[in-house]
Amino acid sequence: MSVLVTWTGGDLRSFRHDVITPFENRTGIRVNVQGSSAESQILAADSDTGSPPDVAILSGPGELAGYAAKGRLVPLDGVVDMKDYPGVWGMRVAGPTAAARSYWVPVKADLKSLVRHGRLTRAQVEAAAGRPADWCLGMGAAATSGWPGTDWVEDILLQGENGPRSTTSWPRESCAGTHPRSCARSPPGRRSSAPGTLPWPRTP
Repeated sequence: MSVLVTWTGGDLRSFRHDVITPFENRTGIRVNVQGSSAESQILAADSDTGSPPDVAILSGPGELAGYAAKGRLVPLDGVVDMKDYPGVWGMRVAGPTAAARSYWVPVKADLKSLVRHGRLTRAQVEAAAGRPADWCLGMGAAATSGWPGTDWVEDILLQGENGPRSTTSWPRESCAGTHPRSCARSPPGRRSSAPGTLPWPRTP
């Protein structure tokens, strides 16, 4: 059985040791694991040539939904009891016949957002939440530092009074107000740099 994953290095070794080896010992099935940071490109190329892996572990359901719509995934109905995956964990999507079916199961969940406030009281935390200009955020993940940054900003917008609408309108507009809820269109190419603002980084 062939398995394609995005993990490399220590993560891939842990996956082999903790998941693959016990599976092989229990079932007698030989598993060939390929790990690559270019997983999406490899999967697309292999799928186009008719030689996709038996199993692919991707970072999100969006890409999988695209393959399901093209009829390139095998439904898991009758193979996996989806009652073990309630709510969003047991997502069903429309395949090529437009019928909603189950094509994947979750294998891992990561914490995306964490705000550390030290020893502040609840009242102090609530007060600080209203002064984003006073916040300090440090993050680092080599070439992927943008991911935790965008996740953090997304949390701010989702918790505003406009909710999900803010996250969909923000890429199309420049949020030049001092609070995420005040999102107004700015002239093309203009960015706000006032303390506490959340400017959209336009491409030059």
